[in-house]
Formats: sequence, C-alpha cells, structure tokens
Amino acid sequence: MMMATLLVMFLIKHSSGTQDIHTVNKISVQQHQTIIIPCLYDQKYVSNVKYMSSGGVWFFSSSVVRHDRMSVVDNKTEKFFTATLRNTKVSDTGTYWCGISIAGYDCGKKLYLEVIKGEPRLHVSSQYVSGYEGGNAVVVCHGASEWCQIGGSCVQRTSNKTVVHISGDALNVTLRELKREDSGWYYCSDGKSQMPVHITVRKAPYTRRVTVQYTGHTTESSQDK
Repeated sequence: MMMATLLVMFLIKHSSGTQDIHTVNKISVQQHQTIIIPCLYDQKYVSNVKYMSSGGVWFFSSSVVRHDRMSVVDNKTEKFFTATLRNTKVSDTGTYWCGISIAGYDCGKKLYLEVIKGEPRLHVSSQYVSGYEGGNAVVVCHGASEWCQIGGSCVQRTSNKTVVHISGDALNVTLRELKREDSGWYYCSDGKSQMPVHITVRKAPYTRRVTVQYTGHTTESSQDK
C-alpha cells in the first residue's frame, strides 16, 4: 500500500514535467513535412544528455529511436535542444517529452504532436527567421491570434518592440530595433496549437568611411563590408 501511494505521488509530481524545461503544448503539422521541436532548459543541465521520448505518461515513456527521420541537436551556448522530425507521418501523432538525463530520475516536459493530411490552419513559411542588430525581423503566422516567447510573455497588439498587424488570416509580426539578446525561440498561437519560430539576430555589417582625394577636392564615401 505504501509503495503504491509513493508511486502515485511520484507520477502526479512528474506527470507534467519540470519548470526547468520549456517547450510548446501542441503542434500540428502536415504529413510529409519537417517539424522542429525546441526544448529550452536551465543552465544546470548544460552538460546532461538530452533526448526525446514518447508515451502518455512520463514515467512510462520510452526514448524515441528514429535514426532515419528524427535527430536531436543540443545547443549548449543558447541552452536549448531541438528534435527534428522529417517526413512526418500520421502515425507519428501522439504525446512526446523533452527529456534530460539526470541522476536519480530524468526530467521531462510534455507536448502533443498532431500530424494531419491537409495543411493545418496555423502554419508559417519557415521556422527560422533572421535579422541584423538595429534592424527588423518579420514573421508571418497564418491562422494565429498571438505571438509569444517560449517561457516568456505573449503579445496580441503592438508594443514598444513588437508591431502586430492582422492581414486576412495572417498575423504579421515585426520585431523592431533588434538586439543580440532578442535571439531565441518564440511561437505563434491560435489559442489551441503553437508553431515554434527561432529568431536569430546577427551582428550588423559595419560601414567604413573612406576619404578620396582628387584634383584638389576631398570627397567622403562609404563602403559596406
């Protein structure tokens, strides 16, 4: 009886994962497409092994082994790992977990992946968008109603840094005056599903001033490098 009680308490405590890992709740993708699932983690897990597992209950889930279609890459610099599933199939639909191997028991965060035959209402043209420091980055989210940062806050209307504009069925998001710290994982949401999008802010190309002298006149020009 005591062991059964302890097991139930363990399952309740760990059934929804840990606050040290962040991801989205639900992703819908069309079959035969590639989907990238980001899993953000705390600094203390930088050196731990990361993996993706599947199963309705974390305690009984099993590591996903799809060497031909799924790969897991750990970005220790930005403290996230991605699980990339290629050529998705309807049979891939189910509950997945962002898993981290630690002593005692592993920790995980749950998400649901839905693979459908047609194009989902919520979708983006690319999960990777880039921009330069001081410039803008634009994301077009079809079927979305809000823009959020994974593990952070959501924006439904224009703010100081973010311009949100609805055009037809698309949510147009412009991140202004980009800084390097704006790099990271965000997502579009329709209230039920989310689509992860990674923003990469690159160092701005600099302009070098060159002085050219000729026939007694001095002219300044600029060269982009």
